[in-house]
Amino acid sequence: MSVSPTSGVVSLPPYVQAVGDFIRTMADMSTDPKYLLADGSNVLKTDYPELFAVVGAAVYPPNTAIATPAVTPPGAASGCASSADGTYIAIATGAPSYVTFYEFDGTNYVKMANPAALPPGAASGVSCDDAGVYWAVTTGAPNYITLYKRTGSTFTKIADPVGGIGAAAAGSKWSGDGNFFTAVYGAPPYMTNFERSGDTFSAMALPILADQPTGAASGAAWNTAGTQLTILQGPPPYILNYSRSGSTLTRLASPITLPTGACSQASYSSDGVYLCVAHPAAPFLSLYKKNSSGLYRYLPLPAIMPAAASSGVGISGNARFLFLPYGAPPFFNVYKKRSDDTFALMPLEEDPPSGAATVSAFSADGSTIVLANAPPPYMNTFRAISPYDSTTRFSLPSPALTQVEGSPVDSLYWVRAKE
Repeated sequence: MSVSPTSGVVSLPPYVQAVGDFIRTMADMSTDPKYLLADGSNVLKTDYPELFAVVGAAVYPPNTAIATPAVTPPGAASGCASSADGTYIAIATGAPSYVTFYEFDGTNYVKMANPAALPPGAASGVSCDDAGVYWAVTTGAPNYITLYKRTGSTFTKIADPVGGIGAAAAGSKWSGDGNFFTAVYGAPPYMTNFERSGDTFSAMALPILADQPTGAASGAAWNTAGTQLTILQGPPPYILNYSRSGSTLTRLASPITLPTGACSQASYSSDGVYLCVAHPAAPFLSLYKKNSSGLYRYLPLPAIMPAAASSGVGISGNARFLFLPYGAPPFFNVYKKRSDDTFALMPLEEDPPSGAATVSAFSADGSTIVLANAPPPYMNTFRAISPYDSTTRFSLPSPALTQVEGSPVDSLYWVRAKE
């Protein structure tokens, strides 16, 4: 940014010109109709429709810690999952009951009744569809996958998937629509993909041998419609991307720029256009966007990155927000995507967790962060990015809730409101 010493005109670099981007400056921006002071005041949606489409009406501050549930998981967490709106979450553990389900009551998470039939042993992970209706708990004990269906507040075990898997499962992942899920494990063929018909899940045919994983798989990711699948494996190229048509999976060419090592978690935007992958080796994150040919190209990383290895990653369904947990304080970052496909750091949490998460979940609507770890209470939850409503007025961000990279402390916060 530069300010003319004679006219006082403020010139901003292109990367902060998008509607909804924040700037922090000592210059007076009040004479520029494109900017508003980010003071938390209410404005008319009709006056600033472009800003409303990006910012919406804040229901709660970003990254607000939720109180620890009255009943916490029984042991160290090995996995966690969230429905798309954060209403339902689950924590997988190595101690009975092996999975603990919670429902958000508007203020806190409340433990739900355990299913009548529990998993057969220590859980390695848990996953669910966007609606929080279908859930999978993976274990090291046969049959390795336990499926549940939620009806209201009741979880009922449904039939084991037809075809099953023949080895201890490392984890699983659902498509957002609940029609597909994948279990991954450490023995060939390293993955089994299932398709739903009613409440019956049957194994799909594997891709040709040359397109199957070549080593132990540790994770998977589906987009909402189940048209894009990524498998994480130990040996290079570390990620295998597939497209689905009907019941057939076709492997895509690997991105030119690959992750720097074995990966810990992957996440898709709802439409499958954006793919983010976390890995313990620096720079800890790889971002991709699907091009017109259906292949994934590497995107630039955020300017401010963690200094420690990331344990997971999540991207909101609309690809507007990126969540990255890691092993040093403050233990996670949330980024907002700009119009040029770069990501800017959002405000830091006001009440950060006390330690690093071993596993995490980020709800598809960007409202909920779940961190699970080994020390008690084994879980932390946060209200992340506020959901947006369609009222006639909406609140501008407050200076206390905004942050701009590298800005001076004796300055004011402004938000770009118009093109």
